Amino acid sequence: MMVEEPAEDAAVLQETTVTEDKEIMIIRVLTLNIWGIPFVSKDREARISAICQQICSASEPFNFLFLQEVWSSQDYTTIAAKLKEVLPHSHFFYSGVVGAGLCIFSKSPLTSIHFHPWSVNGLPHKVYHGDWWGGKGVGFCRTQVNGINFILATTHVLDWCSSADSVVILGGDLNCEPHEVPYRLLRDNAQLRDAFFDAPNKAVA
Repeated sequence: MMVEEPAEDAAVLQETTVTEDKEIMIIRVLTLNIWGIPFVSKDREARISAICQQICSASEPFNFLFLQEVWSSQDYTTIAAKLKEVLPHSHFFYSGVVGAGLCIFSKSPLTSIHFHPWSVNGLPHKVYHGDWWGGKGVGFCRTQVNGINFILATTHVLDWCSSADSVVILGGDLNCEPHEVPYRLLRDNAQLRDAFFDAPNKAVA
């Protein structure tokens, strides 16, 4: 799954089919960059409220939600409160000065939560970029749905995610296009498939 900046208006909705002993389970996933920079992002609070309303009113509930550029812990608290009826389990990845900007929301409980910061994280004088201040990196956790293990990662996948008994879902603002080298390295080395391009249902909101 990929979301390009400004990703607030580039949400990717996808249904993923998981097969276990010939039984089919549909997993609904949404990844979205909300462009939530305090004092900078236009209509931030109104957009966050509208996003939460759309998620809560979805005709079919989501299993997992990945949010990027949630740069305020207060915004995270607000989002978590608004989504608690449909996605009661969540985590905000703290890092750097203002947090990593990454959140994962889930219908099922989250375990083994970990964050790995990048060793190189932007330039401090480019305040509007937020990369250095936010301390970006890799956030991931585990969960189970109907006895099937899932690894949820936002931004990147680590090498331990290759466990044969787990389904890996990566949702994040990768800031690259399918023809570019970073995308191809991530997809091929981690043996991932792009849910948007591979699935017949290309529903984009």
